[in-house]
Amino acid sequence: MSCQCPGCSRFPEKIEPFERLSRRYPDALVEVWDHKDLDTHHGGFDLRAQNVFDTPVGIRLIISRERDVSGALWVHASASILRAGAGLELADMLRQGGRDPVLAFCRKAVDTWKKLAGGKLPSEPDFVGITPGKGVPNWFARIPS
Repeated sequence: MSCQCPGCSRFPEKIEPFERLSRRYPDALVEVWDHKDLDTHHGGFDLRAQNVFDTPVGIRLIISRERDVSGALWVHASASILRAGAGLELADMLRQGGRDPVLAFCRKAVDTWKKLAGGKLPSEPDFVGITPGKGVPNWFARIPS
């Protein structure tokens, strides 16, 4: 579950405190990535540092604001495990996941996203799938029009 796409791998892992990550969270939502301009499914947008959040719990979140082909706006999040210093909290969480550590990881990723956003996502996130070949889960939270 550690993403190695060209966009993500350009940014070395840099774990930051939640306070700093939360302060810069709004910066990830300034630019709108339009799916009409997308050439490839993943890595087709010009990922920038303001979209990358390496959290103290060992999860890397990629956050962006996107417009789908119908014109609807969404906040998109994807989550992967940080290789460097994933941390005891993440390892404990995966162990406590019982028979489904992937589901436990996904729950922790969404909880972490909500924490970064100050508990104010535009809507409850919908799981949209796993990036093929990378094992990276993705969610969208619709922005009401």
